Amino acid sequence: RDQTENEVLTADQLDEEDGEAANEEMLGSIIAQANQLHRSGELRKAEALYRQVLHFDEDHVIANNLLGLVCIQTRRFDEALQHIERALKTAPDDAQALANLGVALQEVGRPEDAARHLEESLRLAPNVPRVLNNLGSIYFLLGRASEAIKCFQESLAVQPGSVEAHFNLGSALLQLRRYEEAVANLEQCVRLRPEFEEGRNRFEK
Repeated sequence: RDQTENEVLTADQLDEEDGEAANEEMLGSIIAQANQLHRSGELRKAEALYRQVLHFDEDHVIANNLLGLVCIQTRRFDEALQHIERALKTAPDDAQALANLGVALQEVGRPEDAARHLEESLRLAPNVPRVLNNLGSIYFLLGRASEAIKCFQESLAVQPGSVEAHFNLGSALLQLRRYEEAVANLEQCVRLRPEFEEGRNRFEK
């Protein structure tokens, strides 16, 4: 029997969907390999693979976001902003990309914008220790010590062994002259990581 036009279009669409699925699977495999390299500290190799994905799909959310993170880690902050903003253009509610954008904005001297993006990231994905700690650090720099303390405490509630969060909390408490609590947190820094000189110096002062 003769196929109708609709049936022909449906068959074509199925072929296209099969091709797109295969392409997506290939890009996903590259991303997984790149992420493994990234986590093991092989940033140049990871970057090359993220760029390979972007060659096929320049709007790929994960590749843009993670390439942006590599750029942050290698102090190329303007380039980081370009890639992370591209990721967010496609996926505006990506909590990880919002958090990474906040870090990049802080590094280019835009702390208020950084805080806004970190706040939005936490609204979408609450109780992420790294994001809470980063937001607390920005609040502290903006002179919002009470809000900073709340962030550091929430971070430690999720990840009690964080040396950085204890140090940041101790520093913020010192600013508010809550000396006993500050000393307890700075002592904890030194207990958790005896070689953490900054914590020891702040505690001994």
